[in-house]
Amino acid sequence: DTGAFVSLLDGFTFTPVQNISVFNPSSGQAGASISIFGSNLLGGGSYVEFVYLSGESAEVVHSSDSYINVIAPEALAQSGPVKIVADSGAFVTSSGFAGNFTFTPQPSLASIVPSSGQIGTYVTFSGSNLRMGGANISEVLIGGADCMIVSESEVEIVCRAARHVAGDVRVAITSVSGAAKEFSTPTFGYLEESIIFEVSPTSGQQGTEVLVTGQRLFGGGMSIVEAYLAGVPALVGQTSVFSVHLIAGNGMAPLNGSVVLVANTGAIIELQESFAYIDACAITSVTPPSGQAGTPVTIIGSNFPCTGTRIVEVLLNDQVASIRFQNSTHVILEAPSGVGAGNVTITADDGSFATLKNAWEFSSITAISPSFGQNGTRVTIMG
Repeated sequence: DTGAFVSLLDGFTFTPVQNISVFNPSSGQAGASISIFGSNLLGGGSYVEFVYLSGESAEVVHSSDSYINVIAPEALAQSGPVKIVADSGAFVTSSGFAGNFTFTPQPSLASIVPSSGQIGTYVTFSGSNLRMGGANISEVLIGGADCMIVSESEVEIVCRAARHVAGDVRVAITSVSGAAKEFSTPTFGYLEESIIFEVSPTSGQQGTEVLVTGQRLFGGGMSIVEAYLAGVPALVGQTSVFSVHLIAGNGMAPLNGSVVLVANTGAIIELQESFAYIDACAITSVTPPSGQAGTPVTIIGSNFPCTGTRIVEVLLNDQVASIRFQNSTHVILEAPSGVGAGNVTITADDGSFATLKNAWEFSSITAISPSFGQNGTRVTIMG
C-alpha cells in the first residue's frame, strides 16, 4: 500500500489464444461421441479437465492441443456453446463458425409390433427421434441380443430378432453417432421357442410328402408361409401349431440338411440335419412313344417306385393310364384315350414322382385321301 513493487523479468508467458474451430457431430444425445478440433485447446495446461456441451458436463475420453473427444451426457433438448476447461483453469468457449452444440429431443419408443416372438420374428419399433441426432441407427438390442436391422428412420425401425431365452426384456437402440438409449417400456416378450419333434420320412426326393410334428410350430405367428428341406424350398400344405405337411422340392442327391419352417411373422423353426435327398427315380424311355386307347406301353427307368412303396398313377400327356405291371425298373400300362403330345409322369403312393418330358403323343388321324370310293379303292390315311 506504499506503492512499492517487485517483479520477475520474463516470469510469465501468455500462450497462443485457444481456439475451437469445429466439432462433429454438432448435435446428439446421451452416448454420442463428439470430436472437437482446434488449436491450443489445452491453453498451456497438461490436459483437459472439463468439457461442457450447452452447459452439460461431458465425459472426456481424449485430449490434446488440437483434438478432444468426449461422450455426450443425457440432457433435455437445448442448444448452447461448447466450453473447454484445462487443468490450469484456462478455458475457451465456442463461437462464430463453430457455433453451438444441440441436444436433440430425447428418443421415445411408443410401440413394439408384434409385442412377442422368437428367433427370426420381424419386429417393428415405432417412436420419435430414434436416430438421436445421428445419420442412422447402427444397433438394436432386444434383451442384449442383436436384432438384425432391416430398415430404420427417425420414427420406425424394423429388425429381425435373434435367439434369446423366454421372458420380457428391454430394448436398446444405438445411433451411428454413439448415442444410445435403453427403454424400460414397452418391453418385448420372448416366447418359449418352437420345437420340432419328428420329421417323417427323413429322406425323399421331389414330390415326397413330409410330415413335420412338434410344439408351437407357428413361432408366435398365425401360419407357416415358407419351408425348406435341406435348403430346398418345399411346398407347404396343411398346417397347425402341432404339425406341418410339406411336399419336397427338386433337390439333388446326395444332399443333407435342416428342416426349416418360416412363420408369417418371420419366426424361424428349425431342426438341424433332419432330412436327406436320396437318388431320385427316373424315366429313361417310353415304348412305343405314341398310341391310343388300349395301346400297351412300357416305361423303363430306375429306382421305381421312387421313395414310395408302389406306383399309384401314370399320366400320359395328363391322361390317367391303367397300370398292369410294375417293378424297380419297368412299368407296363394300357394307354387311355386322348389327344396331343406331352410328358409322361409316374407318381408313387408317397407323392414322389418322375417325369420324362415330351415322351408321349396320342395317335390321331389328320387326313383320309380320297374321302370316297368303292370296293378296291386305294385309301391313304395320314396322322
